[in-house]
Formats: sequence, C-alpha cells, structure tokens
Amino acid sequence: MSAALQCCRCLHEIGELDDQLQPVGKESMKLDDHLCPPPLDDQVPEGMPRPGTTKRRQYYYKKVASCLTGDQPRQELELFIYKLDMVLTCPIPDEQNTRGRKIYRPELSTRSLGIITTKPISKDDVL
Repeated sequence: MSAALQCCRCLHEIGELDDQLQPVGKESMKLDDHLCPPPLDDQVPEGMPRPGTTKRRQYYYKKVASCLTGDQPRQELELFIYKLDMVLTCPIPDEQNTRGRKIYRPELSTRSLGIITTKPISKDDVL
C-alpha cells in the first residue's frame, strides 16, 4: 500500500491525477484547428453504409504479438520499458465521426503511452 500511495503522489505531481486523485481526462488536451481531407479510397458511395458500422461489419482475425504474451511483470524478472510517441497525421473526417467526439493531437499532450513487458520488442514484432 505504501508503494501504491507513493505512485499516486508521483502521478499527481506530474499531472496524471487531479486533486481528487482521479485520472486526468483527454478533455484537458487541446486540438489545433488543422483538418485534412479524407483519403479518396476512404470515400463511401452515397446510400451505402460506412465500414465498421452494424450494417456493414468488417471481420478480422485477432492475434496478440508473441512479445506481449507470457509472464506478468514481477520484481524478479527482467523488464523492458517502451515509450510510444504518437503523432496525429490526419484527424477523422466529420462524416465518419458520427458521435461528434473531439479529436486531440497526442503530440501536444504532456502524457504518453508506455508498455512494460517481460520480453523485448523487436522491429519484426512491430511490422
């Protein structure tokens, strides 16, 4: 419990937790107004359902990379820590954003995504 408390203090200091120790939401991030047009191959003909909706489901086989399977991180294991830096290349077009969600630029955020694994991730695993 002491380690969890210390972790919460550290997360609060760097701005990941608010004053009520709740995670800071994505609403705190700002988006610049730059929008780019959708790719031509992403256009849906008039009257046709959009891919990924309930009327036009897209099925695929799910598979987890071998570097992300195996033992859970523990103190006695060697661990590998990876930080993922993301850049928004093109926001989702308004016609595909049916729920009207705000699009945020991850490169402008003070937060980032990390992965802790017990196996190294090679370039072959990423591709």
